[in-house]
Amino acid sequence: MDFPKDHLQKIDMETLRNAGIELFVLREDLLHPYLSGNKWRKLKYNLQDFKESGKKAIVTFGGKFSNHLVACATAGKMFNIPMIGILRGEEVVINPHQNFLIKCGMNLLSLTREEYRRREEPAFLDELYENCSKKFPELISFAKELFMIPEGGSNEAGVKGCSEIMNDIPEDSTHIMVACGTGSTLAGVARGSGTKQKVIGVAVLKSENFLPESIIKRGAPTDRTNILFDYHFGGYAKSPEALKIFCRNFAMQTNIPLEPVYTGKLFYGAMDLISKKYFPTGSKIILIHTGGIFDFEKPLDF
Repeated sequence: MDFPKDHLQKIDMETLRNAGIELFVLREDLLHPYLSGNKWRKLKYNLQDFKESGKKAIVTFGGKFSNHLVACATAGKMFNIPMIGILRGEEVVINPHQNFLIKCGMNLLSLTREEYRRREEPAFLDELYENCSKKFPELISFAKELFMIPEGGSNEAGVKGCSEIMNDIPEDSTHIMVACGTGSTLAGVARGSGTKQKVIGVAVLKSENFLPESIIKRGAPTDRTNILFDYHFGGYAKSPEALKIFCRNFAMQTNIPLEPVYTGKLFYGAMDLISKKYFPTGSKIILIHTGGIFDFEKPLDF
């Protein structure tokens, strides 16, 4: 999949000119309406590993509004890969996200929240895969025919894909900023960064104590990687009115759509830091727009 040309967009604001700072947005959201941004980056090598594994179907995990599941369902339809989505929550309740998954042909199975917390336990996974083989016999005959992609694509293959984001970022950039959920995108970007570049993750979760250790384990260089914890706005998917207003105003000024779960918090944090003179004069800052804005009303034309 190829990105459109000139997907690095410069932001022209008086605030930036007065501060002597250049601000650009890497429009990863422009790759595809549903399979875009860091979600495609994380899936790229996971899908390649699936193809080489000889297994018959992919099983993966997410919440009922998961962008990762949207990306996986899209990839399944585009590349004719059987997909099983394991949802967090007792019942499948049809919302626009889940309706899209079903339209793409993804097979859905719900777990209770207690069960979902056990999704990394080998014994529990063995039992889950056996249940999948019984529930979806048209996809697989045996549990071992399933290929697992973890929630969010957060594994070494996902980090490797995210490191390639740096191929589209100018070498003279001084600071690269990205929204940070599980930490795999941040780790990948940091791994691909230059020795003179600073990489900043804006945490979108309130309970983020695992992040520093997580990105170090995934190879992020500690000397040029930092995580900011001041812009989560109360926690994951929390979007107070002030954040929604910021997203609307920024979109009106720049024609760049934002959503309040990830990109809104990133962009808000960046603009707040600029106003507080966090960045030195002459800085060239890149904000990575990781997508997450969907129009599920459009017909599936891929």
